[in-house]
Amino acid sequence: MANIIIRASAGSGKTFRLSNQFLQLVFHGYPVDTVLASTFTRKAAGEILDRILLRLADAVADPKKRRELADFLELPDNLAEILAKLARNLYRLRICTLDSFFNKIASTFALELGLPPGWSILEDTDSARYLGEAVRNVLSESHRNEAAKLMNLLQKGEQNRNVTQELLNLASGLLPIVRESTPKNWNHDNLLRKELNDTELQQVLERFQNAEIPKNKDKTEPKRFVQARNEIYRLAWNGEWKSFLKQTLVKNVVAGEFKFDKKEFDGELLYCIQDLVKQAGAVQINKFVEQTKATRQLLDLIVKAYYEILFREHGFRFDDVTERLGRNDFSPTLDSLAHRMDAQTDHLLLDEFQDTSMPQWNVI
Repeated sequence: MANIIIRASAGSGKTFRLSNQFLQLVFHGYPVDTVLASTFTRKAAGEILDRILLRLADAVADPKKRRELADFLELPDNLAEILAKLARNLYRLRICTLDSFFNKIASTFALELGLPPGWSILEDTDSARYLGEAVRNVLSESHRNEAAKLMNLLQKGEQNRNVTQELLNLASGLLPIVRESTPKNWNHDNLLRKELNDTELQQVLERFQNAEIPKNKDKTEPKRFVQARNEIYRLAWNGEWKSFLKQTLVKNVVAGEFKFDKKEFDGELLYCIQDLVKQAGAVQINKFVEQTKATRQLLDLIVKAYYEILFREHGFRFDDVTERLGRNDFSPTLDSLAHRMDAQTDHLLLDEFQDTSMPQWNVI
């Protein structure tokens, strides 16, 4: 049978098509234990199993239902015999979630995967509790200085009283990304830009402050223009670059409109603002680059502490198991895999596969 991909919205009949594929394989004489039908939830897996058995049972008992099934599949003459064989081999049918299938693989390869003896799948409440413990461990004496330095960088110098909760929120949201990436993915030093040193910045600001601005008809300096120049000077001197970039005069320069308060300008004033805009961009980009690296370093500390707790408790989440499986290459040991699981997978039917998960892709 040919490989088939169906892309459709919810409720459009993908599960119905999957049950057709399963029955077609059975009708062609393939052993049921060589077929793996997988979906996203246990409820959906149960619905697939019910649909397969009920549609076949209805076709055996009701000629009208048999004709309806024949509209979709080429039916063999021995439907009743096939139904009886399925009923006798229900324990051999593999219709389940990917998580449960991966869990079974991990159970048979626990030693190769480095899983502790007697490991089990954690409840969500236990996982959250252990993550909280890991965060508190990172903030303990052994990592206090390192964690404080990284948190200060992430908080941009602002003190947050509830550091533990902030770290917990950070870890809860980003741990899946950490598992699927490497520190190199978080390093963007190639984006770093050269910043002006204090002396160079002071020189630019002095030129800016002394630059000529457009005059009124009476040769006086426009009040609004002077106020805008003074505010830009203050913000740049204090390093408040976000606020600096929000100034109308600066935004006009960035947009290529060299006009303010209906007055055009150029020369030294324009050149200085352009230099300051470059400095603002460099400072902001460099800060983001350093914060991204600091985030990864801090998360690495939490992940290390978290997995130490998981190994101590002999408990893991489904995502942890999938990630470990995804890092191992089973292709040289497929015969061993089939032997240990007492089934060889020749046909794979995936319903609602999470195609954004690289660990799942790797395992499949």
